[in-house]
Amino acid sequence: MWVLKLFLWITLATCTAWGSAIVLGPALISQALNATFEGSVEVRRLDVSPKLKITASFIKFDILGSKGSIPLEGFVRGVDLSWQIEDGLTLTAKLGPSRIEGVGALEAATIKVIPKGLFDWNSAELVATLSSLKVGHAIADKVHITAGLSDNLGSLKTAAMTAQGIKNERVDIRAEKFILSFSDLDLTSPIEQQVIPFNLDISGSLTGAAGHAHGINLSGELSSPYVAFDISVKKAPFDDFDIIVDGLSASSTYDLSNKKLGPVTTISVAGISSESVGLNITDYLGEIHFFENKIVTTGTMVIDSLELKSGTTPLANVSDAAVQYEGSIQENADREHQLTVNAKLDVTDNLQIVSSLDALLIASDLAGCIAKNCAVVNSLIYYLVELPSANLTGESFCEEGFCRPDQMRHSVTIDNTDVFFAELAEESVLSPLALPLAYYAVRGSSPLGFGHRLDF
Repeated sequence: MWVLKLFLWITLATCTAWGSAIVLGPALISQALNATFEGSVEVRRLDVSPKLKITASFIKFDILGSKGSIPLEGFVRGVDLSWQIEDGLTLTAKLGPSRIEGVGALEAATIKVIPKGLFDWNSAELVATLSSLKVGHAIADKVHITAGLSDNLGSLKTAAMTAQGIKNERVDIRAEKFILSFSDLDLTSPIEQQVIPFNLDISGSLTGAAGHAHGINLSGELSSPYVAFDISVKKAPFDDFDIIVDGLSASSTYDLSNKKLGPVTTISVAGISSESVGLNITDYLGEIHFFENKIVTTGTMVIDSLELKSGTTPLANVSDAAVQYEGSIQENADREHQLTVNAKLDVTDNLQIVSSLDALLIASDLAGCIAKNCAVVNSLIYYLVELPSANLTGESFCEEGFCRPDQMRHSVTIDNTDVFFAELAEESVLSPLALPLAYYAVRGSSPLGFGHRLDF
């Protein structure tokens, strides 16, 4: 008889608890939210069903940020929380249109938390699917997230986010799919005190206004406020410029606080080609150094082939030429930026070209200036063509401020005209048609000892 009484008491207690949860559940949940968030969370039409399924038509929150966390303000429409124990405990949350101010918005979401066991919450698996996610100016049609939680759900050991149909509203950039993965995130500590490794793979192509890129991978680690990263691109055709870049790799550090790269960025490219000008560059290596008011860059490359033409007429052919360069941009007063570039081109063993460019850029935003062809004043180019027994020196300049290359004025001086052109012909760089034309043009200019000076 006592067994029957115990069973009835257990049944009565279960029914009482169940009924209390249904009747008193909304009030208890509201009181718990008010006590926890001090009235900063508003819930409308909160309900608990006989299956202990919790629903709410609208949740509005304005949570002040505590130490190590940021404030959250936004809303969620149509919240549905349910659970099931078939094949293990699974908690499911379904959200309707939602927004977090300053972060982003989404149309719908389904989030599942699967603990290791019914009474073991030391670790769990999280699975989420988001529709029409918008973060800043970026939009993704669909996002799928998987994560492994541990340490009583206080640590995220691994996480992977797959986004499809990505585009940016501000700039014309689109991607078919990307996979972002990261690990070792402590959910109980401020993010600025952690080091978080990450990896981003973009499958398919990344398409922009100037062209598209294939095989993009970005990896590194976040150590707030810095992000150290390595990026690689298999192929990037820039259709607007008729240029194809193969095997690009770069390494740098980005300061999230100041929104600046540096202090050093290294870049390597296996190949750069352009069919229209017969250009093929290999083995490019470069560095960019960032200082307070100055940017310095150095680099080397090999020009495997380059065909110079005037219309359809060949002028010169360059092959296996080594290039070295260094340049700098110095920020001065009154929005002025001093641009200096020095370069050396070893065309052959006996033919070298040394050049330098000095110009003044006028712009308040240097990055925007370079992208939009900002005003250039006081541009001047010096060059020296060295052969074993004769040299050519020259300068090119704009008479008034900025001008296109075909509008520049040129002054060329050769110290020994006959020897210079004789040795130049032996190098087989200028075409047989262009060489005599250049020779007679110089011979018809102003004599200067054994050489000549030509202004045009």
